[in-house]
Amino acid sequence: VQYTFLYKYILYWHNQKRAAGNMTPTIVNNSWDSRYTITYTNITSVTYRGSTVAGPFTINQLASYGINVDSSNIARIPLRNDTMDADIQACIDAGIIMVASAGNQYYKITTNTSDVDYNNTVTATGSNSGNPIYYNRGSSPGSASNVICVGAISSSINSPGPDRKLDYSNRGPRVNLFAPGTIITSAWLTNIITDQGILPTPVVDARNSNYYVAKLSGTSMASPQVCGVLACALEITPTM
Repeated sequence: VQYTFLYKYILYWHNQKRAAGNMTPTIVNNSWDSRYTITYTNITSVTYRGSTVAGPFTINQLASYGINVDSSNIARIPLRNDTMDADIQACIDAGIIMVASAGNQYYKITTNTSDVDYNNTVTATGSNSGNPIYYNRGSSPGSASNVICVGAISSSINSPGPDRKLDYSNRGPRVNLFAPGTIITSAWLTNIITDQGILPTPVVDARNSNYYVAKLSGTSMASPQVCGVLACALEITPTM
């Protein structure tokens, strides 16, 4: 993702709008995240709450340290990017409201330096040149300062039950709020879902037969709902 250009385009558009005298708010949803993708057998050490343990590790051992491994034997570890965070802050400083998904990797997210999990790290071969990777500080853009970070709650047909945290939604003090994120009807380009096959097959959009709608789950489905509610509120009260 060419994030270097992404946020500069958003900032440019916003500033041009303001320069033209349009002072209505700008609000942006960010349904994506940054991460390290690491085969769990490549993890060489874990530092957890001040103690360092050398690998190799089993999946259950990693889970005891708060590190999730998926069915493909991959640990998807949140990644903070200082350059991206700075670009996001420049947008916020200009008056843009940023909303972002918290992520779907089961992690606790904290940006409090005194939190017992703030300095938890892993090292791995081939990732970050073997240097420590902080895994409880969240990802960019969701955990960047002053971004509204959104986790997901579940539905009555999805574990662990209605109106509770979606099992795989990231959590913790950095998450500002939770919104419905399970089995959400969404726009879809084709009639194929490649990575969420347990969900219903996309169907033709009744409004335009060239496109489809499908039901998806995750914090990326929760974040747009918060963004939309805020947009409606700002339409009514632009100076809020």
